[in-house]
Amino acid sequence: MRRSALAFWLLLIALSWTITPYLAAGELQDAPKTKAQTPAKNSEQVTIHPSPKNIREKTAVFVFVAWLWLSIGILIYILRLKIKEADRMFHYRYYPDSEYPTEPPPDPCIKPSGKK
Repeated sequence: MRRSALAFWLLLIALSWTITPYLAAGELQDAPKTKAQTPAKNSEQVTIHPSPKNIREKTAVFVFVAWLWLSIGILIYILRLKIKEADRMFHYRYYPDSEYPTEPPPDPCIKPSGKK
């Protein structure tokens, strides 16, 4: 349990560490203007806001991305707990109509016989 939680957090940190430079590089570069984006003198001007302009908008984007990854991680953790519980119930034959009955896991209090 502790090992998998540590692996999850290391994976999450590594993923965020590799993604943030690409997000930061995108806001420093200006997109090249094409003929369609240059405003015409006779038509109405349309302003397009492709990236956040102030620190508050940038922070909101990073908070949203962090919240998104955190909620995905929590959902995966809960799903793993549910799967472990279902496997445990299956091994103890809680479900009576199981198609493939298996042996229950060994009892930790009973020592195995030393037959060779």
